[in-house]
Amino acid sequence: MTDVAVVGFAQAPSLRHGESTTSGVEMLVPIFQQVLKSTGLAKDDIGFWCSGSSDYLAGRAFSFVQAVDAIGAFPPVMESHVEMDGAWALYEAWLKILTGEVETALVELYRVTGQRRYLEMAATFVERRGYRTLAEHEFGWGYFQDDVPVKDAEVFHGHAVRALYLAAGAVDVAVETGDDDLLATVIEQWDRTVAARTYLTGGMGSRHSGEAFGEDWGLPPDRAYSETCAAVASVMLSWRLLLATGNPRYADLIERTLYNVVAASPAPDGRAFFYVNTLHRRKRGVVPDPDAVSPRAMSSLRSPWFAVSCCPNNVARMMAGLENSDAAQAHAEELLALAAERHNKPRRKKR
Repeated sequence: MTDVAVVGFAQAPSLRHGESTTSGVEMLVPIFQQVLKSTGLAKDDIGFWCSGSSDYLAGRAFSFVQAVDAIGAFPPVMESHVEMDGAWALYEAWLKILTGEVETALVELYRVTGQRRYLEMAATFVERRGYRTLAEHEFGWGYFQDDVPVKDAEVFHGHAVRALYLAAGAVDVAVETGDDDLLATVIEQWDRTVAARTYLTGGMGSRHSGEAFGEDWGLPPDRAYSETCAAVASVMLSWRLLLATGNPRYADLIERTLYNVVAASPAPDGRAFFYVNTLHRRKRGVVPDPDAVSPRAMSSLRSPWFAVSCCPNNVARMMAGLENSDAAQAHAEELLALAAERHNKPRRKKR
């Protein structure tokens, strides 16, 4: 993993009682000034910052962000806010820097701000992957796709969600930099993966061990892992390839995956979901305890919550964003991408 250094620290006085302000702006400005002065950095040198608060306790969700934005401490788009506490915010930032799973976000940041350094950073992350620069994982360097350079890989491998996120970031980099070789490489990897490592449902990642892609044709129906987040990541990747090439086969996989994995994960009432999506159940499932946390790979039925519950957030975000994916325009022609019925739009009342 990437080394992370703590280069500065600043803290406001901790007072049990006092006449000090409770204004977020007035409390933060001196802290910003202190830490920038101690490090010798300017505001423009900061590429990413992460904050945390507990405004939700007072019913003022995200008022902290609005306060910071009001004084222009940093460009708002660079900020990641965690509505919990500072310790968790620091942990989130540390993890993002360590794992390097930020390629798509960096390219999107470049598109919004026009600052090329974000695109260059994303390209650097893609280029560096595959040279065993990350710390070795218990499942090997392949878990992080750090065993083979992106342009040398022939198929998606390792942790399925990470592999697909990396490929999506690589497509973004390729499109914005004009790297046709990188785009062609990802397309070839997609071709082989869809042909030999993808279930009929569109699910990807057959192995429970490492939540990973298996070998070609290793797709057991009763042991299918097929994580919901991998399906979301597959849609993200195929959507980018559809926009980059205009080839409708990517829309076909999007549709297949949305209907059979993503939309099938949540229960009809939205109160439980699948983390893994098996294709064959040999015995009747066990109804989970609604008040207990289920192991992510062991639940036989939809569970209200799992020890790792990344899937509901991903599904909710994808469903909310489907409106932006219904049609794509390429080469001056409108291409119908998805034949999905819109149920989430309120109907206009007739006057």
